Amino acid sequence: MNRPQMNQTPNNRQPMNQAPMNQAPTNRSQTNRPHNGHDERSRLLYDIQSLNFAKVECALYLDTHPDCKSALDYFYDLCDNINEMTEKYEAEYGPLTHGGVQGDSWTWIEGPWPWQGGCGEKEV
Repeated sequence: MNRPQMNQTPNNRQPMNQAPMNQAPTNRSQTNRPHNGHDERSRLLYDIQSLNFAKVECALYLDTHPDCKSALDYFYDLCDNINEMTEKYEAEYGPLTHGGVQGDSWTWIEGPWPWQGGCGEKEV
């Protein structure tokens, strides 16, 4: 049975609006995120979430294809991009997770929570 390569669809066509499977999305034009006027914080958070989803999917692929070098390279590219974007987010807006807390005080509780407008949404 012939299976498509990791970066090919069954008809050898690249899916629309997606980066090649061996290349992590690196700019906004390569992601499928909504463009409806969200602020930069929301866009950055969306990109981090999208890359984390791709990382989980790639890890699942690697579970069944552990010798696939292109998948492993893609996984490492995703990890690098996630770390870079997370550092940028946390420097500008504060920690995303408990592990992102730095300094002499517990900054996790500072800033608005999502229901207070912390994710670019209106306060409820």
